[in-house]
Amino acid sequence: MTTNQRQVPAQKTGLKRRKIIIAAASSILVLTVALLFVFNVGNIRKSFAGTSKRTVTTIKDGNWSDASTWSGGNAPNNYSSDSIVILNNINYNVDYTVGDKSTTGIYIAKGATLSNNGHTLTLEKSASLVNAGTLNIKSLNFNGNGASDPTFSITNSGTFTDRSSLLSTNYNAVINNSGTMSISGDTKIDGKFTNSGTYTTAGNFDSDYGKIVNSGTISATGSSTFTGAYLNNSSYASQYSIGTTIALNYGSNNNSVSYIINSGKMTVGSSGTTGSVTINDGYITNGSIYHAKNGPSFTIYGALNINTGSHNDTNTITNNGLFAVTQSVTAYPVSTIVDNDSFTVGLNFASTTWLVVNKMAYLGVGNDLTNNTGTHAGITNNGGYIWVGDNFTNNWSAIYTGNGGGISIGSTFINHSSMTGTTDVCDRTPNHTGDVNGTMASQVTTCSYVPPIKGPSSLPVELTSFEAKAEGSSVQLDWATASEINNDRFEIERSDDGSSFSMIGTVKGNGTTMSKQTYSFSDVHPLSGIAYYRLHQVDFNGKFENSKIVVVHASETPQNILEVNVYPNPVKAGETLHVGLNVPVSEVLNLQLTTLNGANIYQNESQIDAGNHVKDITLPGGLKNGTYLLQATYRGEKTTRKVQVMQ
Repeated sequence: MTTNQRQVPAQKTGLKRRKIIIAAASSILVLTVALLFVFNVGNIRKSFAGTSKRTVTTIKDGNWSDASTWSGGNAPNNYSSDSIVILNNINYNVDYTVGDKSTTGIYIAKGATLSNNGHTLTLEKSASLVNAGTLNIKSLNFNGNGASDPTFSITNSGTFTDRSSLLSTNYNAVINNSGTMSISGDTKIDGKFTNSGTYTTAGNFDSDYGKIVNSGTISATGSSTFTGAYLNNSSYASQYSIGTTIALNYGSNNNSVSYIINSGKMTVGSSGTTGSVTINDGYITNGSIYHAKNGPSFTIYGALNINTGSHNDTNTITNNGLFAVTQSVTAYPVSTIVDNDSFTVGLNFASTTWLVVNKMAYLGVGNDLTNNTGTHAGITNNGGYIWVGDNFTNNWSAIYTGNGGGISIGSTFINHSSMTGTTDVCDRTPNHTGDVNGTMASQVTTCSYVPPIKGPSSLPVELTSFEAKAEGSSVQLDWATASEINNDRFEIERSDDGSSFSMIGTVKGNGTTMSKQTYSFSDVHPLSGIAYYRLHQVDFNGKFENSKIVVVHASETPQNILEVNVYPNPVKAGETLHVGLNVPVSEVLNLQLTTLNGANIYQNESQIDAGNHVKDITLPGGLKNGTYLLQATYRGEKTTRKVQVMQ
């Protein structure tokens, strides 16, 4: 065997060994990459895509995914450090995630649009979204939404539409809205939210440990649950309305109860939807100073429940404005209500709380007020006025302390305990048997109480204006109220003598409200001559009040008077005289043709419908030349026309 022949097997052996080593190395590399993808696929995508840092700007209208839409001819990289500027109208035809960098984000300029309700935009932990134009997407999602994650931010001064829910559970997140934001689902904000624009959500509006400051308008069709959260409805013009319920709960993460401070208008429920407010652990402050009926209002179209706090806190409502509950209030021990202005309850108030009515303040209860016994419970009247529609019961061992002021009772005063201090207790229905009993009987006066204080109206309905005026063939009635308690309806009454009235229609009231309400009614068949009108206001419990009387004269309703025209005029004897009539209201009409001396030539009386008509009168052939009188009597009024007859 030659030397070359011996080298060939050796070369083959070496080549075989190298192939085995390469194959093994390749297998290890494949396995390593596979394991990395299995355990860290998201970080790999971001580390590869995030190597570039650039600003990408749209240069024309188009699709997000089209390279020609963007400066440099490249669309933004998903999960990248790109800062994206939208200057045009862009069809958002992809799902995109803004990378986790404090310098990354999306800016939509004023007049620009990013819109497609079929795709989702996601913000990583530190990314930001600034919209000054129009943003309309399927959903805005957040990665890194935990309590300790870095801050992401949203700033909206344009129009923002999210076709899903906005769920921001990052405690460090910051959302600022001075434009319009519309959410089709629920909203949950656990960070900071400042709103000076308009924010609407079609579901719930909740917050765990969040801080919400509203100087604009926030509305939700669902409920609000606050857990260790803070809501400040901060300005006189701010509005916060919830469709169903508000619940204030304790937050274990921040060891805090929930707070609501209202300086504007808050509404829970509506006149057509029953709502409620439940305080499990929390405080409500309505207004900061006494506002004399022109300040903050907190209206609950439903019930108010104040429970015993679970963390040794005294659940408290402090009212410095207008606080209205259309149904009942139930307050349990270790809670406090302090009324410095006007607090009204449509139905019953069962109090096992400490209730304080301060000087010049008003507490109105549509049905029964019951003062029960309990820890930290009782009523203190510091010169305020308490109006009770039906019964006031001071139960056994209950505490009532009077420092001036008064109580006006509609039905029965039942006192099972002692009442200390001075209070003017007045019974508005002195003829009822057993109206007053207990130890206070000798101190109770029978009167129609007028509080010697300035403050909210003591009447169930405070009528601020009532006017009636002629408009065309009808009479228009308009009135307004500043506040209402337990108001079921207005019955509109009319009279022809100012003494005997009859009902001609009804208008539904607004129950219990501290907001101004306006009403109108049109009398389409008014009386001729002088007519008198008044409002007969009726509560849900049947009690009523009559308004002042307003007067309208027939001379103020010219279109309610019959219009009469005669032709031809002059007319020949033996021919037909046509009488044109414009009749405003169906009624009996009497037509009479006479001489100047009153001698009768023609007379007819019949029912005539509203509208235009022509009555024909055939004149006698021997009628002498001269002037005759045609009189039309309609609704008690006579209209006369001269008729010239000639041969």
